[in-house]
Amino acid sequence: MLNLKLPLDDALAEVITIPFHDPLLSTAFPLSITSSDNISAQHEFSWCHTNIHWTKQDNQIGTIDVTAPARFTLHGYDAAVLAVTLPKTARIQMRLHYPKGLSVLCRWSSAFCGTGERMEAVIPLHRLFYPLARAPLSVHPLLRGVSFRILCTEPGAHTANLSWFGLRNNTATRALTKHKKRRNDTWEAWLLPEKQWPEIRFGHGLLFTADDLPQVRAKKNNHAWKKHFEHLESQATSYLQRIPERDYGVYLPNHDKRYIRADDQGKTPYHWEALTLAFVGLVNEDRHMITHALRYLMCMVHTRHWADSMEQRSPSSTWTQRAFIEEMTTVSVALLSDWLDFALPPHTKTLINHALWDRGISPIRRDLLQFDYMHQMNQGIAMNRGCIIGGLYLEKSWPRTQTHVDNAYAEMKNILQNYIQPDGGVAEGPGYFCQAATAALWAIIAYSRARGLDWESEAASFFRHTNAFVQTMASTEKCGTLIPHGDCRTTWFGGDVVPIMATLFPHSAFASMLAPCLESGSIYALTGTLAKSGGMIGMVYGPETPTQDTCTTPTLLVLPDSAKVSSFRKNGDLEVRIMLSGCPTKPSHSHRDIGSFTLEVNKKSLFIDRGMIEYWKTGANHLAKTNMHNAITPFISGDFPSQNTSLTAIPPNANGDNTSVEIFIDITACWENYMSNYTRTVTSTTPETINIIDSITFLKPEIAAFHLHSQLPMNPTSNGFVINLNNISCNVHCAWAEETSITTDNMSIDNKTTYHFIAISNTFTHHALNTIITITTLSEHTTHEAHTKHCV
Repeated sequence: MLNLKLPLDDALAEVITIPFHDPLLSTAFPLSITSSDNISAQHEFSWCHTNIHWTKQDNQIGTIDVTAPARFTLHGYDAAVLAVTLPKTARIQMRLHYPKGLSVLCRWSSAFCGTGERMEAVIPLHRLFYPLARAPLSVHPLLRGVSFRILCTEPGAHTANLSWFGLRNNTATRALTKHKKRRNDTWEAWLLPEKQWPEIRFGHGLLFTADDLPQVRAKKNNHAWKKHFEHLESQATSYLQRIPERDYGVYLPNHDKRYIRADDQGKTPYHWEALTLAFVGLVNEDRHMITHALRYLMCMVHTRHWADSMEQRSPSSTWTQRAFIEEMTTVSVALLSDWLDFALPPHTKTLINHALWDRGISPIRRDLLQFDYMHQMNQGIAMNRGCIIGGLYLEKSWPRTQTHVDNAYAEMKNILQNYIQPDGGVAEGPGYFCQAATAALWAIIAYSRARGLDWESEAASFFRHTNAFVQTMASTEKCGTLIPHGDCRTTWFGGDVVPIMATLFPHSAFASMLAPCLESGSIYALTGTLAKSGGMIGMVYGPETPTQDTCTTPTLLVLPDSAKVSSFRKNGDLEVRIMLSGCPTKPSHSHRDIGSFTLEVNKKSLFIDRGMIEYWKTGANHLAKTNMHNAITPFISGDFPSQNTSLTAIPPNANGDNTSVEIFIDITACWENYMSNYTRTVTSTTPETINIIDSITFLKPEIAAFHLHSQLPMNPTSNGFVINLNNISCNVHCAWAEETSITTDNMSIDNKTTYHFIAISNTFTHHALNTIITITTLSEHTTHEAHTKHCV
């Protein structure tokens, strides 16, 4: 039982006494959990939270009591604070624990309602005691811990994320807040007056130079590029309304709500807004925008910590959320300082050098040295981008950093070679592919320019085989859209990888989708590692005239290394597309969805992948589960267990042509706790009929559940359902099912109503469950009748 105080500010106005978010410290507080009879609950120590998982069977109120032993005093504090992410359907209470015999003086707090996102439950300490125990807090004995009671009425699976429990001195906290609001920072000492600016010139030319601006301006004459640039202009204009100094403080503002204080939520990062302002200002020669971007730059350079809260900068913390914001700020500051060099005096450039190294590159290297897993995924690529671009900026003043930059580039190349599979795919899904590839291309271009290399040859050596992966993950709905597989938080391909690859490979899927992606705004949006920063570097290096919407879907694509199969068939006016996913080697940001499939008919998604929502929302805890995909699970005591994480690759096999297809995958390794054998076979001799055969042998008699998900209305039938869409009818029939159900929720990437069909089997040890999907093209008269019947 530890006695900890992790300061959240220099004045100790707030301290953390139980750091549930710190995996090296949280396990020192052994939790005990009890629950009401209608709830089964357990806890899990993760890398950034302590998670409380529970499953509830009925609509009656249920409770979960979580007790954390700890030693702390209340002296100097007058409020308790709990940072927690709680479902909207749940409430939480707190109770302190005195030494044995005195705990009867403590009582439960009032209940705080969950918001579905991180929140801070704050309660005056005197409300945690019965009136007779309200002696001055300075004379209270050493406490022995704290309990939390979660109250829930909604059935199903739920999760709460505990971040930390701490104490607050309200008087001191208010004084610190007042001091922060009274700041009136100006930057005259750090910027050249506008009248002293020479003509626009870049300091280093890290990614391009002022000489490239005329060709960017010329691209605005093309319709797709014009629409894209108008989007950038609109964003930059909106940023002019923001006063960046209002958010300037000890930490950087950030949009990710998982690790920031309640008072700091709702702010957007400096880094992407500043880049957009500067780029549009330079292209349009708009000095007002350039001046505003300089204010953003000064706010970043003068911020003491390039992190978003004290939770990771507390001198007593062993935890790091990883140097994401440090990397993004390093890249942003380096590029802005390069682009706006003409407005910076020498002493400001020296200050920038110190900030880049001390607050940016140093913590990035710390994490790359500490965490080996980062070298197997997108994080290692992005982090090294920061070291490369930030280091190249420093080289002009600090030549000895050249070795550091060379080492970072060699490390990134090694990661990238392992990240992109031999078949051109990746293990993280299309969303992470776009942001990782964009980060890599920025670094490749910057390093090649500095070292006299041919950036096109460098980039092509890594990305020449990625076209098949993009075609496999592309949706047929609209050119440029994708299947949001794994932890994908977008439905469009995006980022600079699309325009840059369209230049490298003018006959690729990248080139085909560029125009619609530009017009949709997805090139700019990007989903992570400098989100909302795409399409600026891409506008420099992208093709002058994008190809107009020429996306095609190959008949059959089998990716054995990234473990994906795509089948596309046509029969007259009927188009049917199936994508089935296996398990690649060393999966990352993947879901427990081995064997899951998606189905698109006539450019419309019938059975979907729900994708991922923002990580700070409670629903993110559940979207990776097997039952949230088009897959089979056991059904045990009202719960749907998920697959194990496979330690080996599980690739699907497939054969097919424009008429028929057969896909086979052995998923036994994912179910070793429940099954001795499980294979899924998708057999379709014509596009109109698809058989899903799940051959299962349980270790002991169990019940199986078959799951399908759609955002189109499911109309129940005997042992199945039907979806009517335009002139298409899709009928799903499970002759083997003992019962079926259809429920709805909004837990998906786009927050739309999603239908969840579940077919429940009888109890068996071995069975081959044959589910038949029939697709019918309806006549105009039949379509009208079906639509009328559905409306009635």
